[in-house]
Formats: sequence, C-alpha cells, structure tokens
Amino acid sequence: MTYVARWRGKLAAIVGMGLLAGLGILGCQKDSVPGPQPDADGNSQSSKPDGAPDSDPAHKFRQSFTEAVRADQYTEWEPVERTMAGKPIGPLFEKVKKEWDAVELITSDKKKLTYIAALETDQGTIEITLRPDLAPNHVRNFVALIQAGYYDGLVFERTVTELGPDGVVELIEGGSPDGGVNPSTDGIGYWLKPEINADAKHEEGAVGAPHGIEEDTAACRFYIMIGKAPVLDGHWTVFGKVTKGMEVARTIFHQPVKEDLENPSANRPLKPVVIRKVTVKRQEVE
Repeated sequence: MTYVARWRGKLAAIVGMGLLAGLGILGCQKDSVPGPQPDADGNSQSSKPDGAPDSDPAHKFRQSFTEAVRADQYTEWEPVERTMAGKPIGPLFEKVKKEWDAVELITSDKKKLTYIAALETDQGTIEITLRPDLAPNHVRNFVALIQAGYYDGLVFERTVTELGPDGVVELIEGGSPDGGVNPSTDGIGYWLKPEINADAKHEEGAVGAPHGIEEDTAACRFYIMIGKAPVLDGHWTVFGKVTKGMEVARTIFHQPVKEDLENPSANRPLKPVVIRKVTVKRQEVE
C-alpha cells in the first residue's frame, strides 16, 4: 500500500521523468496553484460551471465553450503557427469554437447521444466509441476537432512503456500539432477543465486526454491504452474506448522506436504512423 501511495504521489507531483513525461506532462505548464480535484462522487469539481443549476442534470451535456475551458490562459505561451500537416492554427481554433454548440450530446426530448470516431491510419482503422456520460466536454472537444479537420495528417508520436505497481503501463499517444517534436507546443489556444470520473477505468482500449502538471491543461492530444493500468485511474480524463481496430493500436505500439534519453519510458517511433483522416458519426444511446 505504501508503494502504491508513493506511485500515485509521483503521478501528481513529478515532472519530466517516467510515465508523466510520456503522457505529455511536460506540456502546458504554468506556475499557479494546482487545478480542481475530484469530489467525493469521483467527478471533477470543475465539471459543473459556476452558477449552473443543480436542478438540471442535463446541463452538463450542453455546456458552452466558455464554460468548458479554463478561464485563464498562459501569457507566455503561444501555439505553433501551423500543424505538421500545414493547417494554420488560428482558423482551426475558430472552427472548434464555431462547431462546439453544434455538437449535440442530448436531444430536445432528452435522449442521450454519442459519437463514433473512425481514425484511418497507415496501419488500418481504429474505431472509438465516445462516452459523453463520462466526460461530455472532452467528447464535444474531440468531435469539434475532428469536424474542423484538425487530426487529418497528424501522427501517433509516442509510445509509453513503464513498470507500475499493478504491472506494465503501455499506451500510444497522438494528436500533437507538431508531431510531438516539442511537448510544450500542445494545444491550439485553449485548455479544458478536467472531467475525472470514478466510473472511468484505464482498461485495454480506453481513450483519454493527456494534460500538464495541472489537471485543467488537456488540449488536443489523446492516448489509447494497450493494456489495463489502474494506477492511472483518477488522474486523467477518460472519454472513450476503442471498439474496433484494437489490433491496429497494438501494431502502432510495436513499431520500431528511437530511445528518448530524457524520458526512457516514452519513445518516439522511427517512422510515426500517420492519421490520414478522422471521421465521426452520431447515434442515439440505446
């Protein structure tokens, strides 16, 4: 138990080494106090905006862009001018804001909706069923980025392998605007408040959002778990799960890599697998 507690302490506090660097903890740092922690029910305290009516449980599925992102952004940080695919960041940011409210998660008669994303890669297609019930704003963000064409032409830039108290933690990470060349360039100008949910587990195929030293610094990147890793539960927002193409994710994980001397547990592929195109379709939750 002492070892597990020590490990979880590292997850919250250590920067630049081990699994944290692999999940992009080096990116999006700032010097203010840590972000909100999960409440007693396992949900992030920031998942409900200030002034949101407690009498309307459906409100969390209809939060505006302003409600979903952190209010203060970095004064000494600027995104890259273009993604590695050549798309200018400014218009992408504006497209996400424009698409945000159009991404419905619940109908007018309160039927819940979900989305299925298909990632076409060099190695095959990965299908991800998104989970608005776990993290509605992260789902809306992912869908809006897809509809803006953000992910097309980006890569899976990193694989992570690290020994933890529950076994080996293995995952792949993708979606950085510059292909992961510089971890501090993640994001296109906004950061999401965390939606850490006690019901969300880091099992095989779980899809989550990397963040910086603070929990409210997730942006555009995502990771896919190759195996289960309970040690990560309660520290990152999980917003979906691979429902088809897990073998493709494993193939990406096993691509030849070059060692990252600064972070040996997180290596960069010699030839990163390209995300050719991402599409998304909507369906009602049964």
